[in-house]
Amino acid sequence: RRCAEAFTSGEHDGVTYSGEYGDLGAAVAAVLLDDEARSEILDADPTFGKLKEPLVKVLSLLRSLEFTPADGRELELDELQDCIGQQAHQAPSVFNFYKPDSSPPGVARDAAVFAPEGELGTSPLLICLLNGLSSLVMRAGLTSCEQGFGSTNQRRCGSEDSGQDFGRGVDATMGFTPASNDAEAVVDELDLLLTGGRLSPHVRQVILRKYLHRKDGWGEEDAVLHAMQLFTLSLEFHSTNFNALGEPRVKSAYTTVGGVRGDYKAVVVLFMNGGLDSYSLLVPHSGCEPHPTHADLHAEYMEVRGVVAFQKTDLLQIDVPDGGPNKTHPCSRMGLNPVSDTVKDLYEDGSLALLANIGSLIDPVADKHEYRSGSLRLPPGLFSHSDQQEAAQNVYAQSMAMSGVLGRIMGVLTDYDSPFEVESYSISGSGLILEGGPVPPTTVDDSGSNRFGWYSSVSSDLDEMLANSSRSVFGETMARQMQAAFEATENLGQRLADSTTATAFGNSGIERQFEQVAKVINAARKGAWTGKPERQAFFVQQGGFDAHGGPAGTQNGLANIDNALSSFTTEMLVTGAWDDVVVLTASDFARTLTDNGLGTDHGWGGNMFIAGGLVRGGQVFGKFPNRYAECDDGCPLNIDARGRLIPTTPWEGVWKGLAEWFGIVPERLDEILPNAKLFEAEGRRTEEDISMYHPDKPILDQHDLFKPAPPSPPATPPAPPRPPPGPRPQACLPLVEDRFCYGTSHTAQMRPAVDAADCRAACTDYSEANSQQGCCRFTPHAEGVSDRSCDFSLGDKRITGGDWQPSVDRLNLFEGSSGECCPRRGRDGACNADEIKPMPPTPSPPPPPQPKPPPPLPSPPPPPPSPSPPP
Repeated sequence: RRCAEAFTSGEHDGVTYSGEYGDLGAAVAAVLLDDEARSEILDADPTFGKLKEPLVKVLSLLRSLEFTPADGRELELDELQDCIGQQAHQAPSVFNFYKPDSSPPGVARDAAVFAPEGELGTSPLLICLLNGLSSLVMRAGLTSCEQGFGSTNQRRCGSEDSGQDFGRGVDATMGFTPASNDAEAVVDELDLLLTGGRLSPHVRQVILRKYLHRKDGWGEEDAVLHAMQLFTLSLEFHSTNFNALGEPRVKSAYTTVGGVRGDYKAVVVLFMNGGLDSYSLLVPHSGCEPHPTHADLHAEYMEVRGVVAFQKTDLLQIDVPDGGPNKTHPCSRMGLNPVSDTVKDLYEDGSLALLANIGSLIDPVADKHEYRSGSLRLPPGLFSHSDQQEAAQNVYAQSMAMSGVLGRIMGVLTDYDSPFEVESYSISGSGLILEGGPVPPTTVDDSGSNRFGWYSSVSSDLDEMLANSSRSVFGETMARQMQAAFEATENLGQRLADSTTATAFGNSGIERQFEQVAKVINAARKGAWTGKPERQAFFVQQGGFDAHGGPAGTQNGLANIDNALSSFTTEMLVTGAWDDVVVLTASDFARTLTDNGLGTDHGWGGNMFIAGGLVRGGQVFGKFPNRYAECDDGCPLNIDARGRLIPTTPWEGVWKGLAEWFGIVPERLDEILPNAKLFEAEGRRTEEDISMYHPDKPILDQHDLFKPAPPSPPATPPAPPRPPPGPRPQACLPLVEDRFCYGTSHTAQMRPAVDAADCRAACTDYSEANSQQGCCRFTPHAEGVSDRSCDFSLGDKRITGGDWQPSVDRLNLFEGSSGECCPRRGRDGACNADEIKPMPPTPSPPPPPQPKPPPPLPSPPPPPPSPSPPP
């Protein structure tokens, strides 16, 4: 209120600034001179203050230590987003770098205190930040050495003690020198500059001893640098209130939790952040039930979806066993997004199932009339990113305070008389879905487990600085994040460094994340851990799906996911782990069925998939909507003219069967999925509309989702791993020795009014003519199509706008690897079944020459006659 009054009056605390409305000077004075900003009593409140943002820490260090850019040029801090989670003017979305109502698990959440900056305290981001801060002070300059924040054009980075000239290639140099040579005065001056005079007496003594030790052995300048480094590791540097010390801290050992069963299973949750337009993932095609207003459901889809619709010829066709007239689903043939080749292959291989119209629910909602009646509980914050991301990950839509569903599953698994040994890993930030488990999830960077470069030299100082808990909520939150980061990276780093994959993964973010998942799974199954884990949970994430401005982000995201799935499933098949792994997708929500002129807006129920070696694939669970348009009669699920559909399967519908497969006994399911009973037969309402427009069984159990596990193979010899699904028929052209998709782009001149099918056919012809059959990656909406030309490329698209990378034999085009080939594809890129013919066999090598038998040995001479006996 005081700030608002100063802004409107132009006066504050008896001082007139402009005396007019809109005075920013008066408003700033009201903020800085307020009692809350200047009172030390408030700083002593454990819940007062905040965690500092990583970017603020970097900039405050640069300013406080008087860094000056080299050659008078403007200072550039590039690529901070991937390192510390923030980059000036480059927030990943309009919702900033973190959710405003976020509260990290632990003391902050227990005290009901928001600390959204804690979202950026994951192990990879925190380790990269600490490496960069240490590089700044230990190099006395801004460089790229030791993961510094400087540009990467440094000439060389020698060790601290090598005596090399570190001034070359430095982007900025540190100008600060202490005002006094006295040790205590130096520490006090740094305390004022870097921690606002809030350094606790205990931490001050640790830094003072370090300063004196380095000064005696290496001189004053070295002592100052090492003291600065410890300041950047202090809790006071990372938070804004006093760090009053509490009880002695018990340093946890890096251990897993559980027993010695010996069987292994893993769940990988792939979250598509931003709200996937999943009605562009699964589309009606043909064999549909009669439609009241259009030729078929696809015709209505084309009209309603507008600029984001796909023609039938664009789609990858799949058969739906329970689809068609008078069946569960409206069409017997559906279409997948044109970039989802691997999804199609896994579906047809029987190891991937689609989940139709799934989303967050509390009570079953029969139709739009019940939705509008106000008689049922609806998820709070419908159509809100933050609320629905939490609902999809905690699977308890009425409470944002609930822990993550995988965290709850892990907690129950370790609560048995004979507990499981469990581990959780986030490869993309702090996934809520893993929170609440018996041990905190380990956060791994998509490039592996980065380590703090100075850990060995400061570990004893750190142990002493963190020896006691902090009574500050924010200080203790940072202490636990730092301890978790050091413990995880020091223990996990070497294990991941020693783990490899047999399959090449691409360079997109989601592909690198899946590569790290594969490495952890491979190492765990080989027993590289201290105690072989029996259950592992993983969280990976692909962003860019908030498609208000158009479908390009959706297409690129799905293409990256498809490439990641291709490499990951191949790796799991090669290592024999595919039957023990499940990949489940989730997203905030679907998008509106109607477009906004460019893209789509926030929706509700959508389509996902579940994949794994034992998944009952090749089918669609749930019930796909039979109408797209909004109408008064016959459109019960469409709640408004924008096309937001009521989900007919709750998130609980897939998690029950998955939890059972993972080892949860029926008696404990209610602890994990409290709402599931509302949708099951004994608790479900029996109105006709529920059965007419909803699936007969919205809650799927283990037997619905999974095939029985095959019998254990004999110990000798071991059964070979199941081969990956074979490629689709390829063109019958000579296969050259260089079997790479080159990733080159091409513009084909076409006749007027070119359409997507013409462009696809031109791309296919071009790829075959250049011995690049199977590499064509034309994608409608992601590539350019003009009136007289179209652009396409040979290879996998990584980044919007070009940047194509080669994919090593992604479609398995080795000679003889496919039993059939296609002499010519049609306009839709498919091969007619009657044109498929066998691949020419590879000639067998001639048999090796047989050695000639050795000549027979000569007969031995006859024995001499026996002498006659004497007479």
